[in-house]
Amino acid sequence: MTSNTSLSSVSLFFNTSVLTVIIVSVLWFIFYAIGFYRVAKKEEVKNVWLAWIPFVQFYLLGEIVQPKFKYKNTGIILLITQILIVIIPMFIRLNLVTFVIYLIFLLITYIYYQMVFNCFYKIVDPDKAFLYLVLGVLFPFMVPIWVLVLSNPKDNDQDYYGGY
Repeated sequence: MTSNTSLSSVSLFFNTSVLTVIIVSVLWFIFYAIGFYRVAKKEEVKNVWLAWIPFVQFYLLGEIVQPKFKYKNTGIILLITQILIVIIPMFIRLNLVTFVIYLIFLLITYIYYQMVFNCFYKIVDPDKAFLYLVLGVLFPFMVPIWVLVLSNPKDNDQDYYGGY
């Protein structure tokens, strides 16, 4: 009887955890979509509707920052890295060597994303861009919320997204 009870508790915990991850992921997607859409529209980036397509919304982020970012093809790089992050563990058998290579790839991708988001923060709030970057590193789960909040234009500021 206790075996069934503990198994039932584990099952409930797992199901609740999976549901929580799905809900949070959907919310993050929506926050990013609204935020990227608003900023892309204000910055006059083409195809703002791409904000509503999973993975492709990061291509749009690259297009938003591209005029002010020092590396070229940012949108394509972000799109490819988003896809690879998901595909590599699904289709490549991870032994120790490939796992270490994958971790190095994730680290390089993470650093690149921080550079891109720093540029994004400079576009939407130049005075506090570094603060958002540091907080994003410390609390990465908050980044989609900041993207949404920062994309909301201020009433008293006509040139809210004027660059840096």
